[in-house]
Amino acid sequence: RAQTFERLTALVLPATGDPTIVVPRLELASLKDSAVPELGVAVRDWVDGDDPYGLVAQALPGQAPVAVAVTDAMPALHLLPLAGV
Repeated sequence: RAQTFERLTALVLPATGDPTIVVPRLELASLKDSAVPELGVAVRDWVDGDDPYGLVAQALPGQAPVAVAVTDAMPALHLLPLAGV
């Protein structure tokens, strides 16, 4: 099982449109060694003080409300703010 972190990393896979990964800027270097660059996934990075949940919302097509699926490994500290998206 992957570790959970206090900083949100989210892969947004909309039913229509392009995928986006929202990741803390300090994790950007680790993406270079992943499949993300090859797959053409858009990368939206954020720093402390930014609103990563707002970046997730921007990556979702259409207007609220939207249905969002999450894994059971997502901690409440990320799930609850996403409920407001």
